[in-house]
Amino acid sequence: MWPAITKISPLGKVLWTRVDSIGAGSAFSIAKWSNGVYWGVWDTTSAILKLDSDGNTIWRLNTDGIVYRGTGFNDSLVIVEEAMTSPMHIKILTPSGSISKTYAISTESPNVRSVVVKDGFLYIAANSWGGSLISQSGYIMKINLYTGQVIWRTNFDNDVKIFCDVDVAGNNVFVAGSKFMGENAGIMAYEMDKLNISDGSIIWQKLWEPRSTPLANANNWTHGITYNPVRDEVLMVGAIQRGEAQNDGKQSSYAFCRNANGDSLWSLDFDYSDGTIISQFRFCESYGGKFYTIGNTFSNPGGNPPNVGYLQVYSTIPTAVTEPEPSAPREFSLSQNYPNPFNPTTSIQYSVASSRYVRLVVFDLLGREVAVLVKEMKPTGEYEVEFNASALPSGTYFYRLQSGSFVETKKMNLLK
Repeated sequence: MWPAITKISPLGKVLWTRVDSIGAGSAFSIAKWSNGVYWGVWDTTSAILKLDSDGNTIWRLNTDGIVYRGTGFNDSLVIVEEAMTSPMHIKILTPSGSISKTYAISTESPNVRSVVVKDGFLYIAANSWGGSLISQSGYIMKINLYTGQVIWRTNFDNDVKIFCDVDVAGNNVFVAGSKFMGENAGIMAYEMDKLNISDGSIIWQKLWEPRSTPLANANNWTHGITYNPVRDEVLMVGAIQRGEAQNDGKQSSYAFCRNANGDSLWSLDFDYSDGTIISQFRFCESYGGKFYTIGNTFSNPGGNPPNVGYLQVYSTIPTAVTEPEPSAPREFSLSQNYPNPFNPTTSIQYSVASSRYVRLVVFDLLGREVAVLVKEMKPTGEYEVEFNASALPSGTYFYRLQSGSFVETKKMNLLK
């Protein structure tokens, strides 16, 4: 597994992909700042890289631990190095990659989850390792970047994963976590908190167990939180990663949104009862009036289609899809295209009975793929897509809808 970074246009087109092949590992963070893209990787040696707009490396700086980046502080970049056996190190870098200042913050075995830089202060969400999952705790720290002084620290007992984002205008820090709810280490609730930015005191706390019984809420792992100042809303994402404690094989991924007062606005639930395709929200961010989520799918042994990553953009408030409406489709289906024969465009309708990863492709008589019409997560609903064959010769073509174990293929004729 190699760390990789991809640049995507506003319309979802992949412009380039950059792979760091120095060592196998993972990509941990990314930031756009000061005429470049800053990319933290963890491989044979942890490092931070500066890339230009075409993905070429400008410089690479090896680090002492896993790197989590903040955004710009004055004319510098803030990074946090996570090292399990030494103090947490905060380093301030110049645009050329030299280290201008280092702070060593004493804290117990830090496991950093997120880093935010706002108005000269650094906000760190981290976990302290207590020897087992159930003995972990989370904390949020506010640090003065001019002096390295810790302004406050707020602890969250029994939180195994914790993230934060900051609303400077509203004087708030928003926190998302996974909190143990019983003696069984696997039973966790999703948690969202609002803190006072001045002293770290908790203003409100919300806990949510999305499934109906305590044992069903196993491995509710939180993966991120983002505050959208345009909408004054907070989005957090998470996933049940390893099925239920009752071993029913179900997997789910969640996104849920609250306003700044803690009121619930909407939620999304991608539930995969057959265990074939599992979707995990891994990251969320907000720009302008939109929410962005990044995730991945993976198949059980022998599953199909292959594993993919995906980016989703929410420009309007989604509708909760935990339970289909009575008028929602009850099964997957693929309709005959219309018109048929056609020249050069035709419409294809299909139905999605439960939120799934959907792939709709067109191929010729030799089985060669000539067009990909749909390749993304789709909530329950009826859909229509247009196929433009102006670049193809006359002939017989096939289109195939695939989602989990459902596969259906139909024939269409292009006459020019």
